[in-house]
Amino acid sequence: MIQELHKYRDRLIQEEKDRYSEEYKKSKLYKEPTLGDVLSSPLCADYYSFEYVLKKGDKEQIKSYVALFEQSAHNYGASWWDDDLACERTGSEWETEFYVTLRNIAAKVVGLSEKSVSEFYEGRGV
Repeated sequence: MIQELHKYRDRLIQEEKDRYSEEYKKSKLYKEPTLGDVLSSPLCADYYSFEYVLKKGDKEQIKSYVALFEQSAHNYGASWWDDDLACERTGSEWETEFYVTLRNIAAKVVGLSEKSVSEFYEGRGV
């Protein structure tokens, strides 16, 4: 499963790199993107702490990550009321997908079924 996690990491980094202009890629300022360039600090921390536990192979800890990632996916996927704009706002689909992907990798290790982004992402609002 660590290979699957690394494939996902590599895909995220490649998607970031694909957004860079050719001009930037050829400039002296160019640097290869890292996972830290793609993810916010909390998501990056969750990724690396999960990677560590996955490498250790501790199934009980991995099982706890399934619950943690489900909760995070639910939190990011939920629509919410914005008092300032007086409207319902959509959750964050990208972060929801991130946590569902990690949740599914963890679930495979402990023998649980996969879940889809649509189970967490509400997609309503402005």
